[in-house]
Amino acid sequence: MMGGISDSSDESMGISFALLTAVVSGFSVFINAFGAKSFDPFGYTLLKNAIAAAAIFCAIAFLSKFGAIRRLTPKNLGRLAFVGIIGGGIPFMLFFYGLSIGSAAAGGFIYRLLFVFTAIISVLLLRQGVADRRYAIGAAIAIAGNLILLSLGKFSFGIGELCALAATIMWALEWTFTKKFLEGEDAIDGDVLAFGRFGIGIVAMTVILAATGGLGTALAFSADEIIWSLIAGGLLFLFATFWYRSLKHTSPANATAILALAGPITTSLNFAFLGKMPGIYEITGLSLIAIGMVTAVGIARFAGAFSYAKEVVKSYVT
Repeated sequence: MMGGISDSSDESMGISFALLTAVVSGFSVFINAFGAKSFDPFGYTLLKNAIAAAAIFCAIAFLSKFGAIRRLTPKNLGRLAFVGIIGGGIPFMLFFYGLSIGSAAAGGFIYRLLFVFTAIISVLLLRQGVADRRYAIGAAIAIAGNLILLSLGKFSFGIGELCALAATIMWALEWTFTKKFLEGEDAIDGDVLAFGRFGIGIVAMTVILAATGGLGTALAFSADEIIWSLIAGGLLFLFATFWYRSLKHTSPANATAILALAGPITTSLNFAFLGKMPGIYEITGLSLIAIGMVTAVGIARFAGAFSYAKEVVKSYVT
């Protein structure tokens, strides 16, 4: 079993939250396709992340979790800084800058390998086991699907793609260690960790933009940009809310594998709302990714997650 998780109901909860995160991510990519193309990418990212941070802070207040903030030790404050800089700040700047100067196809391919980097880091740095042939087979199937999608675009590998690669590795590093930060006697509350990620990340992004002379342009928000950022920021809030609960209850390898299912969801939204009919190669590639991820995580885990979700719904309606 991956990540040393032994409680099946606990893991079912984690898989359920990962599936919810994938759905939110699929919608986010669909929405951001409009916002990111219309506005300054750095300013748009800064604003939507700030909105997500504000929403998370409101959730902390509503749930009366200020005690969890007051109990933060110097060690945990350092962990928050790590997550904020390595996860919420630098990689966002690198990734969006990389996409602005590099190949979108290559950037997407690199990001969809997030689960591979996460599994490798889990094994090398935290000694979290992914010693499962099924996971390796599923990963190989998903990579084959990614290669098919990559063949649909113009492939290149330069500075832009290198930035996207660095950002993806940073996110894999962040989420692998986040699992550790959410566990143990000195665990950090997930909502507090999410607030630190975006709050400290915003500070890091602001410093970077100020140092590079791009802060003035980034902060020139239009009314349309604010509206789009409110929508994207709300989705980012949901992403963080579900994602940190997923990482608390299942392994980073499983969670990031399920997150790859966001791709087929975005494609379905493009077809449903924009009439963009995917071609046979795109359908094949996305299908292989979905099959690969289900294989890697295991059908039994998905079945357990759906059973868990069913019981939760039943408890609220009866």
